[in-house]
Amino acid sequence: MQFKSLFYFTSFATLALSSSVDDVLRDLALIKTASDNLNTAITAFPTIPLITSLGAALVGFNLYLAFSGVVAYRSQAIHSTAVSTVTTLNATAGDAQTVPIPISVEDGTRVLDAIDGMKSSVEAALVALTGKRNSFLGFLNFIPGLANLNPVRQDLINLNSSTVTLGNILFSMAPTELQPRASATRSEIFNAFATAIAAFS
Repeated sequence: MQFKSLFYFTSFATLALSSSVDDVLRDLALIKTASDNLNTAITAFPTIPLITSLGAALVGFNLYLAFSGVVAYRSQAIHSTAVSTVTTLNATAGDAQTVPIPISVEDGTRVLDAIDGMKSSVEAALVALTGKRNSFLGFLNFIPGLANLNPVRQDLINLNSSTVTLGNILFSMAPTELQPRASATRSEIFNAFATAIAAFS
C-alpha cells in the first residue's frame, strides 16, 4: 500500500512540474515578440557611412557628441533587447524540456507552425543586424577598446547558444513523422545565425 501511494505521489509530482504543449506555444509567441522588438531596435540604429572621429571635424564637435550619444543609446537598446531575448529563449527551453513526450502529430504540427511564424521574425532581425554591420563596426571603432570586445558578436553568440539549445530540445519533441520538417526548420535558423556571426567575426 505504501509503495502504491508513493507511486501515485511521484506521478502527481511529475505531472505538476511538467509543462504542456500550450505552455511552449505561449513561450514561442513571446520569442516572436522579443525578436520583433530586437528587429525594431536594430532598425532604429543609425545607418551612416562614417561614425568616426572625422565626424567631429565635419559636423562640429558638440553636434557630433550629441549624435554619438544617440548612437550609444540605440546600441544599448539593442544589447538590452538581446539579453531579454536570451532570457525568453532559456525560459522556453526550460518549459519544453519538461513536456511529456512523445507528443502527438497534431501537437507537433502546432509547435512547428509556431516555430515557422517565429522563424521569419528571427531571420528578419539577423538580416537587419548584418545590414547595419558597417555602422556598428564604425561605432565600435570610435570608442577605444570596445572594438576588441565586439559586443555585437557576443550578443549574437549568446542568442545562438540559447537558440541551439532550444532548437535541439524542440527537435527531440517532434514525432518521427515530423522530424524531416523539424530538421529543415532547425537548420535554416542555425544557418541564419552562423551567417550573422561570421559577418561580425
